[in-house]
Amino acid sequence: MRRAPSLPALAAASAEELLLASQAARDSEAAGAREGLHRLRVAARRLRALISLSRERLPEAEWRPLHTALRGLLRATGPARDWQVLLTETLPSLLAETEPEPEASAPLLDAAWRQETAARQQSGAALQDQHHLHLLLALERYLLACAVSAADGEDPGQTAVQVLEQQHRRLRRRARHLDRHDTEALHRLRLRLKAQRYRVELLAPGYPGKAVARYLGRLKRLQDQLGRMQDLQVAERRLRGLRLPTEAARTLRRQLLRRCAEAAALQMADIKGLRLHGDGFRRFWD
Repeated sequence: MRRAPSLPALAAASAEELLLASQAARDSEAAGAREGLHRLRVAARRLRALISLSRERLPEAEWRPLHTALRGLLRATGPARDWQVLLTETLPSLLAETEPEPEASAPLLDAAWRQETAARQQSGAALQDQHHLHLLLALERYLLACAVSAADGEDPGQTAVQVLEQQHRRLRRRARHLDRHDTEALHRLRLRLKAQRYRVELLAPGYPGKAVARYLGRLKRLQDQLGRMQDLQVAERRLRGLRLPTEAARTLRRQLLRRCAEAAALQMADIKGLRLHGDGFRRFWD
């Protein structure tokens, strides 16, 4: 690796972003809390990516508690984020295509926002309870372990390259043998693409030039492609679970579910062209 970023510096920056986002997610203003929740989930995933780059250099006891706590955090905040994506991205697009009357759309939107508020409040409670304290303690322990490892003079570059190479090979193998109609497999691949993207972003300062930009661009395009499919699947599940008070709203839901299915079919056709090879996915660390 040309100029390996300092592990303590990367860990400190990631931890700071996690703490700032956590504070924002507890904002009393709904808009601030929603943005904070998104930032929090991104920060948690970036920190998990950093753990994957450093875990071979650290005793498992020093990184495993943080890895587990971050996984719990993502699970606790997932439902609120699902509702936010549905209400701010997927549903507006679907409604624009159906052009429903207000008497049909208003009850549906009201029911969805109530679900989002309840899920966001549950996420906020999770950021206040004992599990959050465990997260902070695990974070402190991990930061200390990173500092001790750096003080011992260990070079992080070789370990990072090995992790990138390993995950690169796994991504290509999964894509090669992927069943395009297996929605769970598509979801797992999207999460792996996202994790690799965060790893590369953390290490990108050590690799200036166009090669890393091309690699990141390919990861992001594929992640977005699979993400649109995931958003449609989430929208279908959430819409089906809504309790709607009027027949007009229930009729609108049926229309929206049909549009979800049609959009998913179009997206599936694009996913058949999923590629994880060629110049855009060439190793930049060789």
